Amino acid sequence: MRRVGLILVIAILVAGVLLFGYFMGHVSFSAVKIKDNHLTEVQQKQVDIFLQMTSLLTGCATLTLGGIGALIWDRKKNTKNPTPQLLTAAACSALSLYFAYLSYQYLLWMLDHGFLDLSNNFAAVTSLAQFFAFFASIVALADFVFVA
Repeated sequence: MRRVGLILVIAILVAGVLLFGYFMGHVSFSAVKIKDNHLTEVQQKQVDIFLQMTSLLTGCATLTLGGIGALIWDRKKNTKNPTPQLLTAAACSALSLYFAYLSYQYLLWMLDHGFLDLSNNFAAVTSLAQFFAFFASIVALADFVFVA
């Protein structure tokens, strides 16, 4: 019965990610082209800050995922199954890493097409999704630590 629930949760997560990708691929927007294929100083700072924030969240999500993996490994040694909180935290950390990947891809796509607008749906939504997925993983992990 637990396996059916886990498979259902994974199916919902995969469907959600696919729907997100479909939605993001069909969103229309307008943006100003980069002049002479060179970023201004302000645009370069925006890119640097965006990349630093994404890298920081990626590092934190990776560390969290490693810690969750260690907790799950320890529980398996003691013949205990991972709790729903640990599975939720691991899934949310993995989603955070996925949204970081999308953020990088959208940034590269924008630059490749000669424009930069970090407030458009592509950059803003994936960046917010990365943060909230990481935040949800920390909340689920804290729930495990303080409830278990």
